[in-house]
Amino acid sequence: FDVMSPAASAVLTLLEEHGLAQKRFTGAGIEDPDVRVVECRDAGDEWRYVARWARVELSANPGAELGVICPDLHTRRDEIEEILEDVLHPEMPWRVDAPRVFHLSLGRPLVEYPIAGSALDLLRWTGRRISFETISRTLRSPYLGSGGDLDARVAFELALRARGRESFSIAQLETLAGERPELAELSHLLGAARRLDTPRQSDPGGWSAFFSDWLRAFNWPGERSLDSHEYQAVNAWREQLSRFAGLNTIQERWSLSDALGKLSAMASARILQVHDDQAPLQVMGAAESAGLWFDRIWLAGMSDGVWPPPAQPDPFLPVSLQKRSGMPESSAESVLAHTRARTAGLLAGAPRVTISFSGESGDAPETLSPLFVDHRVANPENEEAYHGRVDELLRSAPRLERIEEHHAPPPPDRVLRGGVALVADQAQCPFRALAHHRLYARDLEEVAPGLDPGTRGSIVHDALRRVWDALGDSDALNGLDEAGVDALVESCASGALDGEIADSPFRQRFLELERGRLAGLLREWLALEKERPWFRVAGTETAMSAELGGARFNVRVDRIDELADGRRLIIDYKTGRLPGIAAWVDPRIEEPQLPIYASSIADDIAALALAGIRRGECELRGVADNVEGLPSLKPVSDLAFTDMSSLRSWWASALGSLVGEYREGVARVDPKRPDTCRYCDAMPLCRVFERGEPAG
Repeated sequence: FDVMSPAASAVLTLLEEHGLAQKRFTGAGIEDPDVRVVECRDAGDEWRYVARWARVELSANPGAELGVICPDLHTRRDEIEEILEDVLHPEMPWRVDAPRVFHLSLGRPLVEYPIAGSALDLLRWTGRRISFETISRTLRSPYLGSGGDLDARVAFELALRARGRESFSIAQLETLAGERPELAELSHLLGAARRLDTPRQSDPGGWSAFFSDWLRAFNWPGERSLDSHEYQAVNAWREQLSRFAGLNTIQERWSLSDALGKLSAMASARILQVHDDQAPLQVMGAAESAGLWFDRIWLAGMSDGVWPPPAQPDPFLPVSLQKRSGMPESSAESVLAHTRARTAGLLAGAPRVTISFSGESGDAPETLSPLFVDHRVANPENEEAYHGRVDELLRSAPRLERIEEHHAPPPPDRVLRGGVALVADQAQCPFRALAHHRLYARDLEEVAPGLDPGTRGSIVHDALRRVWDALGDSDALNGLDEAGVDALVESCASGALDGEIADSPFRQRFLELERGRLAGLLREWLALEKERPWFRVAGTETAMSAELGGARFNVRVDRIDELADGRRLIIDYKTGRLPGIAAWVDPRIEEPQLPIYASSIADDIAALALAGIRRGECELRGVADNVEGLPSLKPVSDLAFTDMSSLRSWWASALGSLVGEYREGVARVDPKRPDTCRYCDAMPLCRVFERGEPAG
């Protein structure tokens, strides 16, 4: 508004020559504003000063109208928004729907607005397969249906995540949702969408109508009232669909994937600037600020490299023509002239103006723009009031009484859920046991192509169970020739993988490779088993109850072998790296599976062994009490015990203490080792890092 184009100037000149009186409104402005200059360390430091200044001003006068003008707002929008949210809205991480006191005049691509992104995600459900990432975002979206089943949809998302599948069809989702009464609305929406007739090809107008019908079938954007930003984004999305339909004139027919790709590209290219004139703090570029007045103005980023901006002549027109025509960015002289005029308007836009610049940008030093050298440089006033990041706000809160509470309410039941994992967590850190087994707080499982380590381990366990259910003892194993072993492992590997669904060419080929890998692993393990003296497998995947510390919980023993002398060898399968057995005599036993089994089985136990089932690294590792033919097992004397009975008694006492702690509600943040916290998913709850100590 502050630059008159040559064409407009010519029209006004012509009108004046014909006797039309003219009066140009320039605005009175502030004749003698209070101006100060602030030098900051870098751009981040500068914007933190700006945000803290705004907080101080709005705290003193909530009705104030503040303006922040930044010439290069477009280059650092995300950084600026993050700092403003951090200082002005420390509650944002916990309340994403909180109204904001600031508004940035620079727009974002339409697809970055959640409500428009949810529409595009729903349209991706039109494909034959829907990626789990898209399903996850949609199920957690508030823009689907009435929104009353959001909690049930989140639980459904967790159930789908546990399946470990990277994609589903909409028919599969409808079937799975139909099995849950609480998802009746979602099942209905899925059915309504499936009944739509999806064309193989259509023109843009036809696809636009189909996409609208598809979103309507899912009751998008929901039934709740939309806020101003959402309402504007919905209108922009519908305008985009109309523009898409207008492509009929240049494009005849598209497939579904082509049409969806084109619509996505158009929505990504569409920049939406939502309007929010009610926010007391307006952050904008220099051009948008022309003709506006505020109670206070902060001119940010006013370094010599930014203000005045460099000349940017049009590359498609002769520069000489642009200069003769008076185009504003055609030369350094014209840019300087327009920038001087704009600077005068900015300084007259408020009774008090603060100008800031950063002393360095990257590794390059910067200085104040020469257009402001006549103004004094000062430090921000009221320095103490300018502290305001989230962590600073928390640390500067009023002094509160500190209560050290390391106990949670004791669990009400004598039968404890969690089994071996509960004891392992209590040993590693009592708070982890509370988080996992009382609060049920865990990291979300990652969904990726193939099989996750947990599923792969379960398949190995099932395959080995099938092997020994078929064989029974070592005589049967030794009686098999190479062809017999091959037939056995192929059959057991196939059976263990029968539960995995091959619903795509990738999945089918992957399971074929996994079957071959598993058969080779079983073959290598059985070669090791053939070297053992006679044994009979007395039980596989045996469920039993363990009594420790006055509590009972259920466990499952991978395998129990009967040896030639009638005693038992307890085996626990491991598909990862085996831990050292020296950890079994630590009072806080981190790998308590075999010690728990040994404390729960009444039979005469001769040995306990971890079975490492890894290609090229198959081995038995453990302890034995006078057992011949198992040289890889260490004697119990290596653990400073005279026999297995005394070791089992010590284990019962140590494990009982851990279970007793848990039953008493002991939940202190007490990691066993510094690196215990490195991969712990309970850290956001325990906040051990606030101690100022490194967590691993």
